Amino acid sequence: TDGGGGGGAGGGLRTQGGRGGTGNGSSAAGGTPAQPIPLPVVLQGGCSGTAGGDGKTVGSGGMAGAAGGGVYLLAGEMLTLAGTVTVSGEGGHGGMPEKGGAGGGGSGGMIVLSAPTTTVTAETRIFANGGGGGGAADGNTAGTDGATPATPLNAAAGGTGKALGGAGAFSTTGPQSGGSSGDGGGGGGGAAGVIYVLSGNVSGAQMSPPPS
Repeated sequence: TDGGGGGGAGGGLRTQGGRGGTGNGSSAAGGTPAQPIPLPVVLQGGCSGTAGGDGKTVGSGGMAGAAGGGVYLLAGEMLTLAGTVTVSGEGGHGGMPEKGGAGGGGSGGMIVLSAPTTTVTAETRIFANGGGGGGAADGNTAGTDGATPATPLNAAAGGTGKALGGAGAFSTTGPQSGGSSGDGGGGGGGAAGVIYVLSGNVSGAQMSPPPS
């Protein structure tokens, strides 16, 4: 009769991922953050979440959300950014019947910007947010997937189901843990990544998390 625990979310390069919710079984802790990196000597991606635990049915645990990658934008004179640059984590997948726990969201990755002169517009969006955790299943109905971040300044929502998934991290707001139930547990929300601005002025752009 055990429900699967929710998967923990991916840890970011500085912060911890959200914890998975408890089902009738145990839950998974959120991913541990990497050690703080003072300068991006090595371009790094984030961490994926962990899969949800199986319930009564083998394979019913939701798959984990994938991690965001890494982007390094370098120019010798001028860098112009007029669109969207994102390395956000993917939302965790919902649990499946019967009573599957949901997958945790992936964490955001790393963005590095370096140019003597950087030009941005009001439409420039640069973000490395965490994915939402998936929703848990009950005995008959699957949970829905957590959202993958679409905008810098809004959290990626957790999925719905018997237990809710945790929202992903954005800006200075950390990730949420997944909800718990007597059936499956919701997946935790993914941690945010990091943005380094080594040179240039990017004021006016929508950015999340705040740049280092």
